[in-house]
Amino acid sequence: MRRPFLRQHGKATLAGVLILVVVATVVLAVYYPRTPSFSPPCDEIIGHDAVVAEPGYSYVCGGDVASDGLITITYHDYHFAVAKDLDLEFHSTNDTGPNAVDANEVFLLVNITLTNVGGGNTSVGAGWSAWVADGNSWISTTNTFVNASFPNTVPNQVIPDVNGGLYLPPGAKVDLWLFFGVETPDINHTSGFQLRYLTFDDQSYGGTYLGGGAYDCQHVACTDPKTEMIIGT
Repeated sequence: MRRPFLRQHGKATLAGVLILVVVATVVLAVYYPRTPSFSPPCDEIIGHDAVVAEPGYSYVCGGDVASDGLITITYHDYHFAVAKDLDLEFHSTNDTGPNAVDANEVFLLVNITLTNVGGGNTSVGAGWSAWVADGNSWISTTNTFVNASFPNTVPNQVIPDVNGGLYLPPGAKVDLWLFFGVETPDINHTSGFQLRYLTFDDQSYGGTYLGGGAYDCQHVACTDPKTEMIIGT
């Protein structure tokens, strides 16, 4: 039986200031042995920013859409917002709860659609990274807030970090926000900020979903795609 896990990211620090934004939730999946490759489309999208590529992974790249044949990510848009201007409701009392948010804290909100196209079950949570730049310098960013919703906004949900993340049965399609904290003095400093890349590490897929983030891999195989999807925005 598979159970939820958190994965630590180990990307390197490069010129200027560089700290990854990582969604602190959970992704579940399975095992395909694959040989890491760097395809021509990735060369065109990433260029000299190879630091965004997770070592030991295969890579799938796209402009607005990226898919490894299991999960398809469609990027729509992004914007920066200050906490006091967000119609936001938290659904947890841990360190991502309301008391952790200062009224002037700045966030990056990325609007995406997730589609399960692989014919199996999966849960999506951890594994997201946002790469924000100001000119030629990477911007230092912090954590990602989860277990929240935007009641009067479409879409109105954020990926949860409870019960194994967001469960996606075969064919499921969900619109949502990725919600990243940004280390900047105030919202005015974001005028020159640009989201360069959005990445997702697909670490698990398949199995029989048992609920609560658990999977049975005995009757339906679980695989580990070990593919990083990279969207150049």
